[in-house]
Amino acid sequence: MSKNQIDSRDFPDQEAYRAALKKQFSRSREESRAEYESRVEKVSVPSRYGHVFRNASIAILALFLAVLGLFFGKNILEDYRSRENVETLQAAASLPESAPVMVEIPVVESDAGEPEQSEEEDGEKAQVVYMLSRYAPLYQENPDFCGWLRIPETDINYPVMHLDYDNDYYLGHNFYGEEDVNGLLVLDKRCKADGSGNHLLVHGHNMKSGFMFGGLKKYKDQSYYETHPRIDYDTLTEERTYQIISVFL
Repeated sequence: MSKNQIDSRDFPDQEAYRAALKKQFSRSREESRAEYESRVEKVSVPSRYGHVFRNASIAILALFLAVLGLFFGKNILEDYRSRENVETLQAAASLPESAPVMVEIPVVESDAGEPEQSEEEDGEKAQVVYMLSRYAPLYQENPDFCGWLRIPETDINYPVMHLDYDNDYYLGHNFYGEEDVNGLLVLDKRCKADGSGNHLLVHGHNMKSGFMFGGLKKYKDQSYYETHPRIDYDTLTEERTYQIISVFL
């Protein structure tokens, strides 16, 4: 028999026996509670650290989401402003054509490939050009504007810029000289701004949003080519149409 076990024979009557059993049960319950509380105290210390860790993790996650939201929000705002600027130019370029407008263009000659002073500053002669009426105001606002490229029934419908000493500036700036990740279309500096010559090389970003030349990837589909087989490219003085004969992507 266990030393903790109570024997009824050790008590004179049943009343004393039951009282002893009750006392032993109460003592056992108190010992169990004390042992439980001791265990809780032992695990409570690491629990506090776990609580702190969880709070720190939540704070870091919230900060990450805030930065991510700010990044995407900034990109969305920039993209909206870029599209708004282009839509303003598109509205001007879609005006009905009227009589050509006479515009004086400075004659620039430079062996170094750098832009020279305007006629007003160094007395250079000016060349008189009769421009398409819808493009004359755009040229007068920004003389780097040299033409317009569109593919009918697509989103590709943009002004083309040209600097005879740089290809990169307008790939990162808009028509008004403001920084713009979408940029504009750029006629290569080795080409002539008036569109003369046998080849015209036009640069533009392949934007994931489809902006600029982002839509050209659709030409991987033969049926898309068949429904969009031409490119319209206008210089400042004439309207041109080019038939697409080959696509490299």
